[in-house]
Amino acid sequence: MENKKKRTGFTLAETLIVVAILMVLAALAFIGVNRYTRSLAQLEYDVVAKEIYVVAQNHLTMAKSQGFLSAASSGAPDSSMTNICYYVVPGDNPNDNTSALGLMLPFGSIDEYVRSGSYIIRYNKKASEVLDVFYSNPNGRHGHSFVKGNYAQYMAVADINYDGTVTSKKEARRNYNGDVLGYYGGLLADGPSIPSMTMLDPTITVENKDKLKVIINNPNPEITGSRDNGLVLQLHIKGKTSGNEKIVTLLKDGANAYRLQNGSYEVVLDDITADGKHFSELCGAGQGCFPGPALIPGEEIELWATCDSNKVLVDRQGVSERKQTNSLFGDDTVVDASNHTVRAEIAYIRHLENLSQNVSSVGYTGSTGLDPLTADQTHDLSWAEFLSNTNGAGTQIHYGSNLTSAGTYLPVTPGVSLSYNGNGNKITGIRVDTSGDGGVFATLLDGSLVQNLKIVNALISADGAAGSLVGVTTGVTSGVAISHVQAEYIKKDKDGKDKEGYSTSLKVQGGGSTGGLVGSIAKGTIDCCFASVYVASGNGDAGGLVGSAANVSISSSYSGGHTQYGQYVSDNASGTGNVGGLIGALAGGNVSASYSTCSVNGTSAAGGLIGKVSNTVEVNNSYAVGKVEGSGAKGALIGSGTISSTSHGNYYLRIINGELESGDSNALRIDQNLDSYKKFFGNLEAEPYDDFLDESYQRHFGMKTVSQLTNGAAEMNSHVGDWPAPEVLVPNTH
Repeated sequence: MENKKKRTGFTLAETLIVVAILMVLAALAFIGVNRYTRSLAQLEYDVVAKEIYVVAQNHLTMAKSQGFLSAASSGAPDSSMTNICYYVVPGDNPNDNTSALGLMLPFGSIDEYVRSGSYIIRYNKKASEVLDVFYSNPNGRHGHSFVKGNYAQYMAVADINYDGTVTSKKEARRNYNGDVLGYYGGLLADGPSIPSMTMLDPTITVENKDKLKVIINNPNPEITGSRDNGLVLQLHIKGKTSGNEKIVTLLKDGANAYRLQNGSYEVVLDDITADGKHFSELCGAGQGCFPGPALIPGEEIELWATCDSNKVLVDRQGVSERKQTNSLFGDDTVVDASNHTVRAEIAYIRHLENLSQNVSSVGYTGSTGLDPLTADQTHDLSWAEFLSNTNGAGTQIHYGSNLTSAGTYLPVTPGVSLSYNGNGNKITGIRVDTSGDGGVFATLLDGSLVQNLKIVNALISADGAAGSLVGVTTGVTSGVAISHVQAEYIKKDKDGKDKEGYSTSLKVQGGGSTGGLVGSIAKGTIDCCFASVYVASGNGDAGGLVGSAANVSISSSYSGGHTQYGQYVSDNASGTGNVGGLIGALAGGNVSASYSTCSVNGTSAAGGLIGKVSNTVEVNNSYAVGKVEGSGAKGALIGSGTISSTSHGNYYLRIINGELESGDSNALRIDQNLDSYKKFFGNLEAEPYDDFLDESYQRHFGMKTVSQLTNGAAEMNSHVGDWPAPEVLVPNTH
């Protein structure tokens, strides 16, 4: 007994018995857990199969009603029932909108992971009826990858038999060769019915202004929680040239990423002031853009909204009316895809900026390129309005990986020759601060034309060439033509109110060639244009109208000066190079029926009309009356160089420049005794900045206008800007 008391633990036989019992219990538990996990997987897959079923049926009904289904390519037919087709989509196999599958599950209609996953849809094409759906997640627990074309094995475990009878085979699908198959149809579809509803039509409004926006209003109730109706509101964007379609899901299972307020949604399709929000970024190809194939920047787009459900059957899908607009330019833009041309409507600053390829990614070459490019400005453009409609003073233009400094305009550089018609409209108050060339346009290519445009109260600062209209024109084949374009500063409008964008610091300032209208022009024509702005070049030629020009014809144009009490108190045009009242430097070309009232100050050469001429230059019927200063060569008409001996009819005002000669024997003096001045007196309408001239001359210009110089051939019969008062002696300082 004592020995028995000292014994502890179990015998070997007892231990083995316990281990055996534990193994049996573990096996029983594993069977239970495995069955439970399979049941959970099947429940999950059944829910997804039901969602596919509902979405496919809703879209199939719509496709039939719109006549799309009959022309769509079908899947693999069942040999025993020719109106039944199957579809299987393993992996990322695409389904486009020309197939029945693409019509049943279009982009955005269902989660993209599900849409591009592994499933089978069996449907009756003739009846437009979805019979049943298999689904399984290959990457999920007990998942399965369906095999394309091998449908018989799956139909064996479907609730719908070939003879039309219905038998539940749920258990067989739960243990399908070690996998689990989700299913909806058969017994489930014939059981408790899926509630149905009629969708009301959503409405859309397109706002094509300084942003391209679409406002969608959904009249259908958005129910969530236990009464969730699976409402899906979508915006469709279809390219008229590409034929591609994007679908943006606005509301799905309570997700309200685009919500403005209850039932109202906003989608921005083009915002040049935000990174990633340009049309090319949102509707192109790649990560982060709207789902679907890429659209072409600049093409016409068709927009409409649809409303259906992914949880209930709908007997009528909600569809809005269709709206059409241009993706980059105004609503009235005309794109001729067959000839690769476009007439772009410019009605807002965004439209103008989108002419630049580095802003909009618009194509100018290739099968979808837009070349040549024509643009019509149909409204006045206001930089202040653009700032107000975007981010205020902090607005920045995003172009490529770059962006402008806060509150500044990006000078436009079209990728092809541009024909731009301002139609008499204004561009007001732009502010440019750039390390490149500056103006409304940075560069205009050979063959370009700009006409009928007014540039008001522009402030241009550029490290390169600068002009109110354009910094540089390139090309010497046909050149660039500029006609009826004016640049001016306006302090008050006709009602006496302060004019938008006016500041006493307004100036066109460049590091290179700088002009009131054009910085540098290589070849071309300038006709019936004027500029009445301050001009300064830090390291180049400067002119009241043009900084430097070569092989250019300038006719019926002028540059207006700035005075106080009839006298010059500051330099209207100045620079470290050649400076002229009209042109800083002209290397070959001609000037006719043109004049300048600007004061000038140049380091190299200074001239009342042209700072320096070289090659063959002819000047006819033109004059200069501005004060000339400078440390280099000077002339009342021409600062340096000699114009052609065939030149004639040119004048300079000796009253202002004293004994300073014109530098040209063909120029006639308007003498200090006023006799020749009185003969020259024009007495036509003027718009001076100087209140003294306004009061003393009752807004009449004291010299000949362009119209008088051309005997009425030109329409410019008034003068904008100031001029020296002849009765006030303004001596030279030399």
